[in-house]
Parts: sequence; structure tokens; C-alpha cells
Amino acid sequence: MNKRFTLKSHVLHKWIGLLAALWLAVLGATGFVLDHREWNWVWQTTVNSQWLPQPLVDESNIAQYRLFQVKPDDNRRLLTGGPTGLWWSDNRGEQWHKTQFGTDGQPGVWAIFEQPSQQATTHKRWQALWLATNNGLWLSTDNGQTATQVALSGKKITAITGSSQLGQLIGIEDRSRLFRFDPLTRQVEWQLIAPPSPSELEKEIDLSRLVHDLHFGRGLVNPTFDLLWSDITGIAICVLAISGFLFFWLPKRWKKKKVPARHKKSMIRNLYRIHAIFAGVVIAIPLLYLSVTGIILDHSKALRPWLKETKITPALQPPTYQAASWYQLIYGIATDPSEPQQLLLGSRAGLFVSNDDGRSWTNDPTVSGFVWTLRQQGNQLMIGGMGAPNRVQSENGWTAVKGSGHMPTDMSVDDAGSIYWKSKHGVMQTSLVHPPQHIEIAYPTTNRTPLYYLLDGLHTGLLIHPSWPWINDLFALCAILLVITGLKRWWRHRWL
Repeated sequence: MNKRFTLKSHVLHKWIGLLAALWLAVLGATGFVLDHREWNWVWQTTVNSQWLPQPLVDESNIAQYRLFQVKPDDNRRLLTGGPTGLWWSDNRGEQWHKTQFGTDGQPGVWAIFEQPSQQATTHKRWQALWLATNNGLWLSTDNGQTATQVALSGKKITAITGSSQLGQLIGIEDRSRLFRFDPLTRQVEWQLIAPPSPSELEKEIDLSRLVHDLHFGRGLVNPTFDLLWSDITGIAICVLAISGFLFFWLPKRWKKKKVPARHKKSMIRNLYRIHAIFAGVVIAIPLLYLSVTGIILDHSKALRPWLKETKITPALQPPTYQAASWYQLIYGIATDPSEPQQLLLGSRAGLFVSNDDGRSWTNDPTVSGFVWTLRQQGNQLMIGGMGAPNRVQSENGWTAVKGSGHMPTDMSVDDAGSIYWKSKHGVMQTSLVHPPQHIEIAYPTTNRTPLYYLLDGLHTGLLIHPSWPWINDLFALCAILLVITGLKRWWRHRWL
């Protein structure tokens, strides 16, 4: 009985592997690159849009422009941009012009901060725009037409805002380190701040958060280990596909070409060790949870209520959610206009507040969930949530703003009190007197699409057909069966 089952298991592994190898290799390779969205080349390298499905091009044309700023005293003047650069318009988006960054290339822009009016000319706002980019800190003094690098060349600056000290700026490098910058002396001072106390971290997370984090390589131990483990898995999937095919194809080739027996034996042994031990066994566990989470994410809209309602207590959470470190955790920074000495950090674990210049932190209990974006403009503070409400600070504390879009990547305020929320679905305008409304904005047009969206469309299958996620489910099930049958075969022949 065991012999018959072993034979069936071996045959099943071989034919499922041959069927699924190519597409699993595609998923592994594209997943490896997509985990590194900070790489500039995946945004600066473009492909001709005419070869891509229109829905993919349309999504790219909206999502790649993560930033959206309205000039406070003239809402016809706009800025937009993101990982592919920065653009400005003086006619409400009818025409766009690319910001000139000089000879140092086109950096990706993470955040924009307008220098307070005490330093800028009060009747002409936007005289000083500070740009946080993946190549340091830049300054534009002509309303975004040109920009000059002023500090931190080669550093990835992910957030920038004004300091409580008049004229100074504070920012975040690579979502991890805080610095202070003096525009007059151009001096940068790195500031050590206390890590978050474990008691101030989230008490529970929802299943949706865990599924996303596991699949995108950040839901296990810590950001460094998780990303490395995810990279190894992506590469190993490709190695499995290639070595498995060679294991099948070489013996057939040898029938037509004479090869010394010792060479055959050596080749088969080495292939087996590469395929089974160095690739298969090492990534068995991540391949299982990537397959399961991939199936869930393929149908996340339908499963969303269940994913949000299912809560995971601290005892069941992976170690990364209890890590007392700011590394890769900070998504925004601000100071409280009503209490200038108060420092705010928006993070994956919520909103943290310090009244002693970062020597201690408390988690604001009124702001639950992932603070995806934290913006400060003048006297206005705004929060964009991920799986949590968007909020605006008012006299009564943080007030949820309904109908402002999910996961806004930027927020902007004009002098009339309207707030513009930019998300991958477009721009929503909210105010105290009018209901939320969608603002029709024509983004900069181009016949080129960043390589990132091509790889993303290939990974999800939407580049091929809208129903391809169901095919991805089939390949995910194949991967699960390959792990089970492969481990069983390895256990029987592990000393080969």
C-alpha cells in the first residue's frame, strides 16, 4: 500500500510541477521585485502603454501620482507626483509641466511640505516647498517649476514637516530615523528617540492586516528578516521551477546523447540537492502561507467583512507586531499646532505622541489602526487610515471624515477650508458645509507606464484577463500540493 501511494505521490508531484512550474516562477520573480517598491528603476523604467490593457493603464495613471497639493490661496495651482517625479499645473490640471531637478536625475517624491508663512511671503504661498525624495531633501522656490538638492544626498526621506523651533524642519529617513534640519545653515542633526514601549503597541490586530503583511513580506519577525526571507522565497521558487524541469528533461536528453554514467549520477544528485534541500525544504513554510494568503487576497473584496471582524490577540500575533523599535514603522510626522512642543508620529501601530522631544511616547487611544498618512498644513492636522477611518483634528479631538476615500496617500487644505484627499481612486474634496465630492482631475498624460505596474499586473494576472485571479488560485493550490508531496518524497530520500 505504501509503495503504491509513494508512486502516486511521486507522479503527482512530477506532473503538477511540470504544469505549474512556469507560472510559479513568474509569481516568484515578480513578487521579488514588487516587494521592493522603493527601487527607483522599477518606476523610471517604462513600457509603451498601447500594449497594455486599458484598465491597467488607467489604474497606473491614477495610482502613480501619490501626491496632490492645492495652492492654499489659488486652487487652480496644483502639484502632483510620486515615485516617477513631480509635476505642476497653473490651470487646474488642464496642462501639466514636469518639475526640473537639474542634472541629478529624476527622484521619486515621497512628501511635500510648504514652509510656514512666517518665512514665506504671506500673499504668495508656496514660495518655499520642501520635497522629501528617495535621493535626499530638495527645495523649490518657484512654485514647483524647478528644485535644488540641499541635503542628505543618497538618503531616502519619507516624511518632512515643520519643527516647533521657528524655521527648522524635522523629517524621517527610510521610515526609521528622525532628523532635524536648519535651512539657513543647511545642517542636519540626527536625533535619537526612544522606541515605543511594548505596552503602548496595539493590543489586537485584524486578520486582514496579518494576511496583507504576510503576503507582502513584513508579517513575521521584523522588517529586515521578513524582507530577506521573502526575497529568498521568491528566488527559491524560480530555482525550484528550473531545477525541477531539468530533473525531468535531462534523462530524456541523455537517451539521445551518450553521457558517462558517473556524470549522470553526479548531475542528478546535485539537482536533487538543489531542488529538494536548498530550495524546497527551506521555503516550504513561506510557500504554504504565501499560497494561502494569495488565495485570500484574490478575493479580498468578498472576504473583507470576515477579515476585518476576525481579531488576533497579542498572544497569537507574530513577533514583529510586538517589536519595540521604530525601524520601518514611521509613516508620518507632525507637530501639534495647538501644542508646538508636542511631537506626533504616524505609524503602523497607531498615532504616537511625545511631550518631551521623543524621550517617551504614548499611543493615542482615540486613533485606532494603521496611520497610513499624517499631514500637517498650517494649523490643520490630518490622518489617512489603512483599514481605519480618515481623521481631522478639531477642538473635540480627532474627528472621522466619512466619504474621503480609502488609504489616502496625500492631503491638502485650501484657504476656504476644503480638504483634498488623494487616494488611488482619485481626489475627494470635503468641507464643513458640503458633502464629500469627487474632483475630476486630469493627471499628467503619457503613453508610457512604469514597469512596476506591468509586473504588478502580471503577478495578479490582470495583465492577462480580469478573471485570471481564479487561475492564480489554481496555481496556489498546485503549490500547496507540491509542498506536501515534495516534503514526503524528500523525507524518504533525504540522503540521496
